[in-house]
Amino acid sequence: MTNNFSKVLLELSVLDLLSSLGSFSRCQMFPFVEDNTRSETDLLSLWKTVYFPGFYISPPLAVGSALCSFVNAYITLSDTTLEPLVQHTKAMRLFVAGSLMLGVVPYTIALVATINRKMMKRHSELTAKSGKKEETTATAAETKRLVKKWEVLNYGRMLLPLTGAILTWRA
Repeated sequence: MTNNFSKVLLELSVLDLLSSLGSFSRCQMFPFVEDNTRSETDLLSLWKTVYFPGFYISPPLAVGSALCSFVNAYITLSDTTLEPLVQHTKAMRLFVAGSLMLGVVPYTIALVATINRKMMKRHSELTAKSGKKEETTATAAETKRLVKKWEVLNYGRMLLPLTGAILTWRA
């Protein structure tokens, strides 16, 4: 049987990853995206306060959760008390779960990084001391569209570890 301590550690790390990804999304940005009185600079500054904690916290959590899952898969494969079919099925679920949890990193690089760069660039343009750019209705609308797209992709990113969590609890 899978070591109970490692299974609890795995479940806690998955919950931590899910809560971190979820908290750096709509729940923090919702009041600001829907507020039409906020300037584009304010919206981008608020986005940055949500973005940076997720940037630094989520990848290590994803790696830690994946490692816990991979260790549990190895422990399951080493468990000689299980029937071979059950042993391999559980180990495969844990391996796939770990891969899904780790998948938030390439997902972010492939889908979210472009939006992050655009918003960082626009924020830099608006806050630069020399050659300050003016906010326009068109750029403000584009920024709002990017923030909403970022939120949707962030929720999509949460589906990877959520699916992994379901697989670990079934293992």
